[in-house]
Amino acid sequence: MEWLIFAILSSFFNSFATIAEKNSLKTEHALQFNTVQTLLSFFMLIPFVFLVDFSVLTANFVIAVAIASFIGAVATLLLTKSTRHLELSVVSPLVILGPAFTSILAIFFLGEKLDTLQWVGIVVMLLGSYLLELDSFKHFLMPIKTSFKSKFVLFVLFGLLLFSICSILDKILVMKADFFTYLFIVHFFLSLYFVLLTCLKYSYKDIVIIFKDRKATVSIVGISFFVLLRRLFYIWAVSLGPVSIINPIKRSSQLITTFVGGKIFHEKNLLHKLISSVIMFLGLLLLLIF
Repeated sequence: MEWLIFAILSSFFNSFATIAEKNSLKTEHALQFNTVQTLLSFFMLIPFVFLVDFSVLTANFVIAVAIASFIGAVATLLLTKSTRHLELSVVSPLVILGPAFTSILAIFFLGEKLDTLQWVGIVVMLLGSYLLELDSFKHFLMPIKTSFKSKFVLFVLFGLLLFSICSILDKILVMKADFFTYLFIVHFFLSLYFVLLTCLKYSYKDIVIIFKDRKATVSIVGISFFVLLRRLFYIWAVSLGPVSIINPIKRSSQLITTFVGGKIFHEKNLLHKLISSVIMFLGLLLLLIF
């Protein structure tokens, strides 16, 4: 059950990284932040390049990883933009929905199965996410109307769908190489995509300017380290165990993120959001345990 330990560690670092990202995004743009963060994470891996098994890097494998990384880059940017513009106590509970998407996709592409209670868990998670957006039972249909008016809520949902696709691709591709080789190549492509996008949309100066602020530099170096550990333990877990179980464990950290992040950033209606998060977490447990 090594994969369980790695999944829990990924969840732990995920909570730290998310709260730290929210704080950093007060002053940094989402694209700028993602570019510097992915670059730093990749640079942290370079000293360990001797662990990479270059013999598995066939043309087909590299192209497949490049595609998976592109999907992951888009998903990362969408969730980062949402984290910047929405309250953390809104984004984090919605992120709990990710495992539901992943579990459903795993049925079709990995042959994994869900029992009745796990399907109940998915329904409970959806109910919790609906209650999160519900201000009053007098306006029960309001979340349906308002959610589609908020592009950042839609960014979260679409980003989660893309991340779920990435989870399936992670499971398939990591079986064709060792987990560190896969992690290294993914980070290479992630950093490449974000650097190219930043240079095309803005300028390379937008990457360099962050390092002129000592406080911002220390902050984003720490975040990059947490994100790297989150991804390392996640991919390591996926290489050993079922993605339909590992993904819910990773996302379970969002309950802590909702409460702690909400307190730190003095967000409104925290009790309502926490109750909704607990309901979603109960659905997550049904998905995880049974």
